[in-house]
Amino acid sequence: MSAETIAEAMTTGRLSLTVLDDGSGVLLDQEKEALLSLNTTGLAIVSAIADGCREEQDLAERLSQQFDIDHEKAHTDVRHFLTQLTRVL
Repeated sequence: MSAETIAEAMTTGRLSLTVLDDGSGVLLDQEKEALLSLNTTGLAIVSAIADGCREEQDLAERLSQQFDIDHEKAHTDVRHFLTQLTRVL
């Protein structure tokens, strides 16, 4: 599932995001009746997508800045997250 697909699913209401007090989040897939727990990294990626960020490079840049990590590591994390999300949705 690409960032664009995730954004579209959020816009149509298929996916809804809830941010929890501890900095994590929950992503609800209404179509598949699935509830996915997001750690702070996953929440940051999904939140960035919800804010209009669509390209992996841009998502990695946001992650790199937010968590003060190397851009290459951030890009690997973004790609891994999107791949994993694709498998479950």
